[in-house]
Amino acid sequence: MNLERTGNQRFNFIDSYVLSRNYGNYSGVYDAEHRLEFPNSTRTLCRVEQLPNSTGLLPNDRTHSFKFIGSYAFDFGLSIGSFFSWQTGTPLNEFGGSVWGTPFHTFLVKRGTAGRTPSIWDLNFRFSYNLNKAIRSFGYQRLILDIFHLASQRDVVDIEQRHYLIADSEGNQLSENATYLEPYKFQPPMTVRLGFEVGF
Repeated sequence: MNLERTGNQRFNFIDSYVLSRNYGNYSGVYDAEHRLEFPNSTRTLCRVEQLPNSTGLLPNDRTHSFKFIGSYAFDFGLSIGSFFSWQTGTPLNEFGGSVWGTPFHTFLVKRGTAGRTPSIWDLNFRFSYNLNKAIRSFGYQRLILDIFHLASQRDVVDIEQRHYLIADSEGNQLSENATYLEPYKFQPPMTVRLGFEVGF
């Protein structure tokens, strides 16, 4: 669902809401469950023992997603833009070890049913000032201030999901992972960027 107002000289915005479900047994070109940076490379469903419980909610499933982009231009040369997003968390798994050892794993419970990461929100601003409004000069000059992740909550966006690291030939889980369910990655911190743009 989208709602937008564009083409106005002062105030423009676009907002969207998406209700979705990402379900199956293939997480896509990028294997987010193993954080592999190589496209089309996966460690899931390489062995028969990985098949049980392997179908379910995939790692990119976010049930609700809301985004807002807006800008307002003042007569004296200042423009303010913002981007806000809010998303529900992603599903978690409980991975067990494999008889093949690391890096292979098995699904101890149905895929995507071991909880979710927290919902997250993000807020960014851009302030830009057209210096030609104040100074007569050749060309176009603009001063820009960007604020990313304003009041960042530093919430968790990824969690260690591997409960056991190996299994014996009977399928018994061995070598419990000491970092299971600990945070792996957080939202980025707030940053500020100052820029100067010149056009001819």
